[in-house]
Order: sequence, then C-alpha cells, then structure tokens
Amino acid sequence: PSHSSLDRRRFPSAEEQAEEGWTALEEHIWADDFDARGVLSDVSILKLFERSRSVCIGGPDQLAALQQAGWLIVVTGFSNLKVNPAAAGLDRLGEPVVCLAKFVRRKAKIALKQELWTHVHADSNG
Repeated sequence: PSHSSLDRRRFPSAEEQAEEGWTALEEHIWADDFDARGVLSDVSILKLFERSRSVCIGGPDQLAALQQAGWLIVVTGFSNLKVNPAAAGLDRLGEPVVCLAKFVRRKAKIALKQELWTHVHADSNG
C-alpha cells in the first residue's frame, strides 16, 4: 500500500472515485491515534489502511471466502509513505479522515494503492 495524498491537490469527487475504481472508508481520528509529536501515528495510519483494505476486498466475509479458496492476502512492503504533519495534527481530533483504496495490476502481481485524506467527507469533492 502507498500513502500518496500529497501527490494529489484535491480530494476526488464520488464520480471520480467510481471512475478510477477507488473504495472510500471514512473513519474518525481520536487522541490515541496520535504519537508523542502530536501527529497521526504511522501505526494508526497502518490500521486505517488495514480496515480500508478489508473494505476494498469486499469485507470480512469476502476475505474469508478468498482465504478458504486458497488465496493469501499478504502485505510485503510499503512505498511512498508520506505524512503531512500540518494536515494530520491534534487540531483534527474527532474529525473524519477518508482512506481511499484500489487494486492496481503491476506486472505479475496485484498491488493495493491507498491514500489517506483529512479535511473531507467521503461524499464531498474537496
């Protein structure tokens, strides 16, 4: 998975999300999601990505069906993980964040691209 919200200037509209194949998961961030610096912690980001990945797969039932069919969903690494401290600080406490996820074909494997956005709702366009 990659966290690349800094690569895009605005949150994609619902239409753009559908057209580009994104699945959106809206969550709220709380005090225990921040590290000692007052920034959304890497651990919290990874937990958001994990929940978003499950939603993108189709939920826990679909994940169980894939596993029963012999599929393994394995995270082998992260690339391009960036966090903008100004956008992920304690002043955002209790506000929603949106994690976008989509599967992307990469040569002989399938990758999951993920972005975490603050200051938006899943049904807004910026």
